Amino acid sequence: MLQPDTGMPVEDKIATMKYPHKFIFLLLLLFPVLLHAQKKEDSRTVELLDSPRIAGTKMVTLIDNERFLVLASYESVCLSFADQIRSNPGQDMDIALFKAIRSDSAAKMIHADQIARELKIFGRLEYRTGELLGTGNCFILNKKTGNREKNIRVMAYSNSAAVGKKYYINEDMILHNIEMIID
Repeated sequence: MLQPDTGMPVEDKIATMKYPHKFIFLLLLLFPVLLHAQKKEDSRTVELLDSPRIAGTKMVTLIDNERFLVLASYESVCLSFADQIRSNPGQDMDIALFKAIRSDSAAKMIHADQIARELKIFGRLEYRTGELLGTGNCFILNKKTGNREKNIRVMAYSNSAAVGKKYYINEDMILHNIEMIID
């Protein structure tokens, strides 16, 4: 029901609103906050390299655990690091890891996972691994079955706390990168 204008200031009118109006007003104020807090997910499937395409190629071990062995070509890893360093100058940890991987270039198999652990900068390798997985530039051996994995599912997400990506083989998450923490 409409009420006549009493000449009261707007602040006083808001303060004298009845309960349902205050509730609606509060919801309208909080709507952007509630909308931002919603969890958003986007999932896509990426085709991975097969063994004939990597035969005879110098390889880099990115992940080696009890379930999976994740490899990428030396060339792909170097390009990933070079692009990252070029587009984000001053990334000392990326530069240090890149130099350590390149210094081992005479080896047929470079264990970047071990190098990153020794340098205590494993997180930097995880980001490069995520980029290579997301573009399909990796070979994944399932140690339980002895078979190569043909696809990986990449799930990008955002919620009220963080933005990131999770990488899955079937239901097994093999990598989780948090790209940004939201304050």
